[in-house]
Amino acid sequence: MDFLRDMRTAAIANGIIVAFHVYVALALEGLWFLVPVAIIGALVFGAYSTRGRLGAGLLAVPQAATSCWCQS
Repeated sequence: MDFLRDMRTAAIANGIIVAFHVYVALALEGLWFLVPVAIIGALVFGAYSTRGRLGAGLLAVPQAATSCWCQS
């Protein structure tokens, strides 16, 4: 059961990161930056509220997208 707690902790940490990006979008970047942040935020919220493999998969999607986007 520790892996569920670790997954929830990771989802909370990602939620804090998304909240920071919402602030950056509103304060500095503009509303166009808020669209991808909202999509990733929805995935993180889904990962937090869902247990098991589905939650882990939802949490992995933003991480995979970020790593693919940063490499290009």
